[in-house]
Amino acid sequence: MSKTQMETHPSERAVLHIMHNWGGGVERWVQDYCRTDTSRKNIVLKSIGISGIPGQKLSLYQHIDDQNPIRVWSLTSSIFATSIYNLDYYFALEEIISDFNVSVIMISSFIGHSLDILNTGIKTIIICHDYYPFCPAINIYFEKICRECKLSHLQSCLVENQYNKFFPGISASEWILIRKIFIKLILDYKITLVVPSLSVKTNLILLEPKFGNVNFVVIPHSIEVEDLKSYQNKNLNQQKTIIQEKLKILILGRLSIQKGLNLFKESYEEILKYADIILLGCGDNGILFTGTKGIEITAYNYSLNDLPRHIKKISPDIGLLLSVLPETFSYTLSELMLLGVPPLATKLGSFENRIIDELNGFLFLAEKNALIQKIKYLSENRNLILEVAKNLSQESHSNLQQMIDDYEKIITSNITEINNKNLTDTSLVSVIQKQLEETQLKIQQIQLDIEINNIIINNMRLKKHLRVPLSQKSKHFDYFKQNFFGIWEFIRRLAIKFHLFK
Repeated sequence: MSKTQMETHPSERAVLHIMHNWGGGVERWVQDYCRTDTSRKNIVLKSIGISGIPGQKLSLYQHIDDQNPIRVWSLTSSIFATSIYNLDYYFALEEIISDFNVSVIMISSFIGHSLDILNTGIKTIIICHDYYPFCPAINIYFEKICRECKLSHLQSCLVENQYNKFFPGISASEWILIRKIFIKLILDYKITLVVPSLSVKTNLILLEPKFGNVNFVVIPHSIEVEDLKSYQNKNLNQQKTIIQEKLKILILGRLSIQKGLNLFKESYEEILKYADIILLGCGDNGILFTGTKGIEITAYNYSLNDLPRHIKKISPDIGLLLSVLPETFSYTLSELMLLGVPPLATKLGSFENRIIDELNGFLFLAEKNALIQKIKYLSENRNLILEVAKNLSQESHSNLQQMIDDYEKIITSNITEINNKNLTDTSLVSVIQKQLEETQLKIQQIQLDIEINNIIINNMRLKKHLRVPLSQKSKHFDYFKQNFFGIWEFIRRLAIKFHLFK
């Protein structure tokens, strides 16, 4: 662990934000929250790692906008996705909570983190930006939106799913265990899950009925409304003349596989019969369409501050959202709506929750023919586009302060049974014992003999210099280690961990 000389120890109670360092929507949300919330000190703990090993160290930032961390911890045992426990992580967390007077923990991502973060006894809120850690593919999609995910499905998904390539070091059995303990800790500590759209709650309960016992609260993400809204009022809240030229369709944001790149490849030639296409912020994949007649690349990247200027110049009739995965919210949809651009989106996830067809946008099934038919229909019925644009100009949107106020209601809610608990060694040991029991019951239907428990207990009591590898303690472990190395390592570390708390 290292410290910087600039570190301060705030006297006020702090909110600790937990996140990865991948950027994207998670980074944007945490930035918005920390910059807007002036009533509390907001500090940020990021997991740092490389591809396939997202948790090699932890970096603590005094503010989300800081470039340099105030403390850094290296993890002796790296975290390959999310760990059930991690000793270095546990003690780093204990240090942060004590030194920075943490009273609330807000978890935006478990990637590169340990489930120890759920076992502090401090008021904890999980913000569901995606479906991780329940889903290692992050977006509950394997050939279609997933409606069940048992061991057999997960084994196939880890091998065959093109969207599930983030965490190659974790087996399906280990994911099942992570998932079970994740849900158990949420239920035990009555942790609130905040979802930005109702679809997230619905999908989680369909996949795992135990989520039906979890406390969900819907709080949509917000963006800074005033600048975009004022632009809309000045420039877009004007009746356009219905003309017979081609439609102007804007595709805003990255053209990735997840965001519908393949669907666009299949469809764009047909779309061009009815519309010209403008790509804004499409990223490197936009190069695939360079020189294509009817497709204009306005910019490969853009800043949010420049978005109104781009929209004014383009003056699109429709904003096309092609995501084939179930979005949990979509900042891009919010931006289009605030700027008065009628969205045409796949009928999935939050799009289906947030868009009422032909009232504040348009929906289509996520396949080529449905997309082409919808665009043809709108080209022939342009009055519908004008009606939606008019409705968008009158639609209200919550601002960032209103979002903070909604979270404040959760933070200050009565949770006496949790607030009275402390982060103690005893509670940690208790949870680890439960984890061990879960492990022994669920590994490929193998029933471990009761002697294994005795061996582990005896091993914990040995002096450190006399400790013998578990694989030498019993013939059971030779078979177990060869066939289930990950779980063998898990049990071995548990024995060491118990010894440390003797």
